[in-house]
Amino acid sequence: MVTRQTTAPDLEARKQLQLRNKHIASLIRPIPKCDYGVDIELRDLKGQLERYNSDYGLTLNPDFQRGHVWSREQQIAFIESWIRGAVGEQVRTITFNCPDFAGREKAADSDLDGMVCLDGLQRLSAVMDFMDGAFRVFTNPDVEELKNGLDYKYFNNTSYSMTTKLIRFQIYRIQKKADLLDYYLAFNGGGTAHNQEELNRIRRMREELTSQT
Repeated sequence: MVTRQTTAPDLEARKQLQLRNKHIASLIRPIPKCDYGVDIELRDLKGQLERYNSDYGLTLNPDFQRGHVWSREQQIAFIESWIRGAVGEQVRTITFNCPDFAGREKAADSDLDGMVCLDGLQRLSAVMDFMDGAFRVFTNPDVEELKNGLDYKYFNNTSYSMTTKLIRFQIYRIQKKADLLDYYLAFNGGGTAHNQEELNRIRRMREELTSQT
């Protein structure tokens, strides 16, 4: 086996790349990597959220979340898309933050407590409402079997079962609320679902935190 030695030029190139990456990071402030991710079957969703609430105190609708709430029609469209197979991993991913997740100690200067939903609240609410029987899908008055729509139980034990579909939770351990708001703005600022009034409200919250330090 031939062992390739690292030459001085190689080491210098790596050093320059590290410095370059560090410089770019200082300019763009990249989102930190997720600390934990897990896939959960929808039949276990409510129980998992209850455990998070018991262990950390879970807030699904924190003060920085947008005021906009999906209409019932939007919820129905989302669930129908998921059942049809049009929902990919990114769309079925719900993002949380918890500074002391999994027994890790919070930073000494952390100003955050508990677990909060960062992204995906409307998707999560749509799933929970559907599994709770709040609405039915694929309603069609022209088809006898669909006149009253279909609830989640209709799909049980088939290839289209909702109970065995996976929702992904990704959990960050961001320690400062200012950084949390930066993440929220970065994650949501590029989309169309959040209007400028909603985003400006978060920016004002961020500015107030900065003025207090």
